[in-house]
Amino acid sequence: MSNLTVGSLGGLAVNNNVITIPSGHKIVQSGMTVQTVQRLSSNYGTVSVSAYNNNLATLAQIPDHYVEITPMYNNSRIKVMMSFDNMQPNLQHSYTDIRRSINGGSFVGMTETYRTSAVIDSMASYHSSGGNAEHSSVVFIIDSPGVSAGTVLRYQIYMGAWAGGTVTFGGWNDNARSLTVMIAEEIAQ
Repeated sequence: MSNLTVGSLGGLAVNNNVITIPSGHKIVQSGMTVQTVQRLSSNYGTVSVSAYNNNLATLAQIPDHYVEITPMYNNSRIKVMMSFDNMQPNLQHSYTDIRRSINGGSFVGMTETYRTSAVIDSMASYHSSGGNAEHSSVVFIIDSPGVSAGTVLRYQIYMGAWAGGTVTFGGWNDNARSLTVMIAEEIAQ
């Protein structure tokens, strides 16, 4: 008897036998993307933020900047990618994090979960060299939430500004808006 691997199924014939995969079943290999969810938003607005001062707890949730995915397999990894425009208040430094919620529970920051040093204080930051300017932030991570199939995961953008104030997201007025793109991919473990 020979062992079968995904790589040996190319012609579906093994030892002169034909392998038939029943309808509704899939062959899933570790590292394979098994589903992709994309969420788009054209919303824009402002949110008030407290003074950041290198304290991730002060970041504020950005409305409508989230993507949800429900894994089909146990212990899958989730690749999250988000791109959006924003503007910090009064020439301040701005800070961005992705946070994860499991089944509607509290949010856990990806910066704190995955940073390699305590000096890392955001997934993306913008430090103005003069004048307020709208800029694009692109944040991404591969998360290992360790959850069972059927668990609802929400990944949401959180932002802050060094001295606090109002952060603008999604474009700074009705004539200067951009599409926010949020993608989550389940990767089989």
